[in-house]
Amino acid sequence: MNANNGDDEYGRDVEHTGDRAAPPEKDRYTFRIGDVFPPGDEIAMFMVSLTAALNDLLYANWLLVPEEKNALRREPTPEEHVYLIRLVAGHVWETLLLFRNVSELPVIKAFLDGLIEPARPLYAQIMAAATDKNNETFKTLAHVRNKSWHYPRPDGRELHRAVAAVAADEGALEMGETMPTIRGRFADDVFVKMLTRFSGDDREALGLIFSQLAQIVVAIIHLAQYALDDYLGRIHAASVTRESRRP
Repeated sequence: MNANNGDDEYGRDVEHTGDRAAPPEKDRYTFRIGDVFPPGDEIAMFMVSLTAALNDLLYANWLLVPEEKNALRREPTPEEHVYLIRLVAGHVWETLLLFRNVSELPVIKAFLDGLIEPARPLYAQIMAAATDKNNETFKTLAHVRNKSWHYPRPDGRELHRAVAAVAADEGALEMGETMPTIRGRFADDVFVKMLTRFSGDDREALGLIFSQLAQIVVAIIHLAQYALDDYLGRIHAASVTRESRRP
């Protein structure tokens, strides 16, 4: 998720860059895994988990927000977009739980507190979203995550409320000959109502969820980059070979 220009039909800010760009150049770091990430080292094990979260968030973000107009993949449909918001919210929530848990470990807390100055407000933002129950991002993520990955029981109050909210609308079930052509659109409508219960305008509410997710995703991705740079480039510099492929 990134800050771009233009509002699309889902309440997202997106930017189209024209012709498809060449793949970006990369720096590549190589090392013997056991030398840099020994199992008995708390910081090392945290960095493995944080990097797995980084990988998931980068891929989910790529699915959710197209960066290139002419990329081979198409824009997500409204239903796919709602699913991808749920997917990103789940990854973010689990990453925040990781930060909340490791904040109680003195060695890892000292490592994060000792990152360079630009990383510090990012860490503070992440910890606020992870621990402050009055924080707007915490409340939004807790709601979206719970409503995203716990399919409601038949006697669930939120399910009853959402179905009642769309009771007068026309629902649809599409049954094609292949799996990609099967869709229970009425269930999509109900789940959107469950996700956006705090606003009467579904588009506005989805836009708010997207905005709050975007901010915390960017914070996590940038902090993870700072942490990896410090961990590989300073703590384990002698064990890492860097190959630069940038111009």
